Amino acid sequence: MDRRPAASDAARSLGSFFDGADIETARTRLATQVVDGLRNMVLSGRLPPGTKLIQEQVALELGVSRTPLREAIRVLVNEGLLTSISSSGSVRVIDPSAREVEQLYQIREVIDGLAARLCAGRDLPSEITERLKESVERLARASKPFDLNAFVAAHADFHVEILRSCGNDWLMQMEPLVRMTAQMLFRQFASSGERMKKSIQEHRAILKTILSGDQNEAERLAREHISAASAYWVPRMQDEEVR
Repeated sequence: MDRRPAASDAARSLGSFFDGADIETARTRLATQVVDGLRNMVLSGRLPPGTKLIQEQVALELGVSRTPLREAIRVLVNEGLLTSISSSGSVRVIDPSAREVEQLYQIREVIDGLAARLCAGRDLPSEITERLKESVERLARASKPFDLNAFVAAHADFHVEILRSCGNDWLMQMEPLVRMTAQMLFRQFASSGERMKKSIQEHRAILKTILSGDQNEAERLAREHISAASAYWVPRMQDEEVR
């Protein structure tokens, strides 16, 4: 007796398999979209530092249920963008102190310096160099008249692009920290003042040195840029904390 499944049975089994695969793919895609959406809300300032997340409101704004949102929250806690409130079990957007910002800049100085050195030692594809150039030009355009959102986005894109292009897989895992400090925290500091003008000049110099292939100079300028930012902003944060 032939016990092989009929063609129609086999087709139904195959269809069920692909239906399951499609469902899993859709779930993965949804999870990624929710993480990206929540991350953008934090980095863009729609959820300012110190904001306690009301999950029902955030889920409604993102158009999802609370299950994928909870998964996204866990991802952003691991990235350092959100922090748990131990007394209530809820989470809030990080709001680092002046001392914590100083420590973050100390880490950034090492990360950015090494990433710039490694990029200067590579033959970067033209599409990467064009993105870097465009990021610097976007910085300049956003300064006159001053556009905060455009400025901080270009600022973060420049630093993240260097990190992504450095060729060191371990170093590239520092992207969440770089994105957080270069975009979310930076928007708290950015203004149309002299520091912003100086920052544009520093970005141009870093890019020029990377493209020239001078690794030592690229690292030096990148580290000096982060150090200068820290020296300018941290004392101002400290002054605000004692008021």
